Amino acid sequence: MYNCILYRITMRIQLLLLSFLPFLISSCSLSNQQTYQNNDCRVGVNLTLSGNAASWGNELKKGIDLAIHFYNDTCAKNRVQLIYEDNQFNARQAVSITKKLIEVNEVDIIISGYTPIVKATKDITNKFEVPLIATLTSAEGITDDLPWVFRDFVLESAYMPLIADYLKENTDFNTGTSLVINDDFGLDSKKYFTQAFEETGGKMLSGELFDASTLDHRTKVNKLLSQNPDFILVVGRGSALINACRQISELDPNIQIISSVSINDSNIWNGLGAASEGVIYAETDLNTDNPEFIIANKLHNKKHNYQLNWVNIYGYSIGKYICEILYNNGNHKKSIQQALQNLNTQSLRGQLIMSDNREIISPISITKKIN
Repeated sequence: MYNCILYRITMRIQLLLLSFLPFLISSCSLSNQQTYQNNDCRVGVNLTLSGNAASWGNELKKGIDLAIHFYNDTCAKNRVQLIYEDNQFNARQAVSITKKLIEVNEVDIIISGYTPIVKATKDITNKFEVPLIATLTSAEGITDDLPWVFRDFVLESAYMPLIADYLKENTDFNTGTSLVINDDFGLDSKKYFTQAFEETGGKMLSGELFDASTLDHRTKVNKLLSQNPDFILVVGRGSALINACRQISELDPNIQIISSVSINDSNIWNGLGAASEGVIYAETDLNTDNPEFIIANKLHNKKHNYQLNWVNIYGYSIGKYICEILYNNGNHKKSIQQALQNLNTQSLRGQLIMSDNREIISPISITKKIN
């Protein structure tokens, strides 16, 4: 099973000498027992780790753990202590956790994810001048006017136009429709894809929405197929996404399915089975030929019995540049903030560059699933 990369928006830069590679080579296993000193740097991690929305939070955690363990196992200077808190996808609980991390744990930086959680806590971290790295959130303007808030997540406003351009340049598709989840992620995907596709002369027909708990999409799918589209844009998560794609494939095996980064998950591919064949989707451009990736993937697979996925790699790359920043700046929050603002580093996701509005820019690929 492999994927065929169709198109990249940014040229990938490969480095043979990787600053983090010695950490990987020297780490034959990941120890769960690490001791910390009072002067260690403290990273608060405010994630959804239980409940129905916990999947991505736990995958992010595995990547963060991998990077921090490598760093602490090999570096005596400015060791990093991770303080995890489970917000259970509850915004009110996330607010309490944020205050605890700042006032009780006195963390030097916070990592958090998911749009409702970040929206509820970003003003607090900004008020107390604690750097916040927000990920797994695609809501527009999340960092606006908040100099202590940074986002590391490619938005649908970047993914969707690239897919639309690819389809127009490389296919005969003129008409599409959509079946997307009824939240910021799905609505933004539909919005930006429709804008870009129609700007190229294509036409998007009226689509359908579904909730995260929806498992039977067949009535909506039949309605969409009656419009005779060339393709269907399908965006969602988990079981709802699996069922949507499977039911589309069952009702019309020849219809082209277009999707976004959330479909690139081993559980989803396994759930789709043969229905995954030929799906075109946008994803983070992962450098799987990188020696660092090969070693990290081997260790991750040894511990968790599956290969690194894109969420693990997001967590790993965030953990890696946090370690590099803390190594150079210690627990001086203003220096950490300035280092994040000036971030320009190589990662398993290619070159990561912080924009003026504190949004990380990274390479994107368009990929076709081939079984």
